[in-house]
Amino acid sequence: SLILLMAIVQLIAVFIIGISSGVRSRLGGLLGVTSAMCATLAIISLRVHGHAIPTLEICLGWLLTLGFYIRNKTIVGEFGLAGFSIAFGIAGVFFVTPHSRNNSYLAALVLFVVGSFWLFLANKKFFNRMIGDLLAMAMLFLSGQFMFSGNYRFMTYLIYIALLVVALLLYSRSPEWPLLVGAIAAITVGTGEFVGETLGGSLGATLGLLTSGIFFVSGSVYSFKRSKHLNNTVI
Repeated sequence: SLILLMAIVQLIAVFIIGISSGVRSRLGGLLGVTSAMCATLAIISLRVHGHAIPTLEICLGWLLTLGFYIRNKTIVGEFGLAGFSIAFGIAGVFFVTPHSRNNSYLAALVLFVVGSFWLFLANKKFFNRMIGDLLAMAMLFLSGQFMFSGNYRFMTYLIYIALLVVALLLYSRSPEWPLLVGAIAAITVGTGEFVGETLGGSLGATLGLLTSGIFFVSGSVYSFKRSKHLNNTVI
């Protein structure tokens, strides 16, 4: 009851503070996220069947956070919305298929879908471009690792190839550092895991680093030539 009261007080404060200035907007975004978290925790604690997966409660928190983010587009709100999106997706998988042996595989797929959608919205400027790219790269990378830990190796390699291609394509259009970090992580870890699975030993990590180094040196030369060509065209 106290947590629910905190959620209500913070909800009222969001509308009292308003969005007349940047400071007020950021404060309102922060209070919106904490209000959604408190409301979710309060409803979960009041449930009769405490052992069940709180999918509907997380959905409510996700909807509240989405509404607050649309009203106050802040970085804190984006992180909060990302957290609720991941939690809602994974909880939904375990709610729909509670006894399936492929829950980790399905959760990784959900994480991949959420990351792809996040990357799309970030490049459509619904989210902050840099923070959105960073969160999307983290989600896509983790989805590949979940696949790898669940013995779905082939899916891991496909995810990392797709992540590498899309990240480099977007980076060539708009050089945001999270895209480059995501591409480096995908080629380095993916190559190391692939070679490690086929050849084993430290050779996998060594070849992974060597491959990523050769790849990004070549990519840097290509990007430099492309940038120079574009500058000459503009001039």
